[in-house]
Amino acid sequence: MGGIRKFSDKYIPVSGPANRSQRSTAKEAILWLLNQRPHSTVQISEHFGLDLEVVNQLVDELLQADRIQWTKNKDTLLVRDTLGRWWEGGSKGR
Repeated sequence: MGGIRKFSDKYIPVSGPANRSQRSTAKEAILWLLNQRPHSTVQISEHFGLDLEVVNQLVDELLQADRIQWTKNKDTLLVRDTLGRWWEGGSKGR
């Protein structure tokens, strides 16, 4: 006897592509985790139980959107300081 499978928009399936809403939710979750402390892509993958390839794609999108950055030794990621970026950009024009 088969059970009823529940579908949730905020769940990223183990197999198959995630839709736009799922990807957005996953990226916000990654940002939340990186706000706690820097993490590597492997740590992010293990924390959320996601495939490393999916995490790498989401991290690439966040890097391209300039929301996160690599640490100096490039082994962990952290949330980009947007206020600091604004301040530096504002002081260059003077």
